[in-house]
Amino acid sequence: METGIRLRSLLDGLLNNSKIDYTDYKIRNQIIDRIEESLNSADWIELSDGTTYKKVFTPTYFKEQEKELEELRKQPLFRELNSEEELQFRAWARENYEPHGTISEIWHPIVQDECKIINQENKK
Repeated sequence: METGIRLRSLLDGLLNNSKIDYTDYKIRNQIIDRIEESLNSADWIELSDGTTYKKVFTPTYFKEQEKELEELRKQPLFRELNSEEELQFRAWARENYEPHGTISEIWHPIVQDECKIINQENKK
């Protein structure tokens, strides 16, 4: 009998039913990853009851999305500023930042830099 269960689910179920303790999911996932990697797309697994399972690959679009996310992670989070904008951001920091206050990581790096300069100018 052929069935459409995903290989990862099948292996996870088989590990659950084994007499070995695989409650450590990290080890369990490493074992499943090794087994999945060793199989070709045309490979079938046959159980003792005659049931067969075909390996199911991750759809290509998921792999493409993962590549796109990786590229996004490499991109800077903040835009480049022209010289006029940089002056405006530094002025904002001068007007709004209290010396030795918290410098937020979500502030533009130019604002963070100006806050550090303000702290240097107002050493305790």
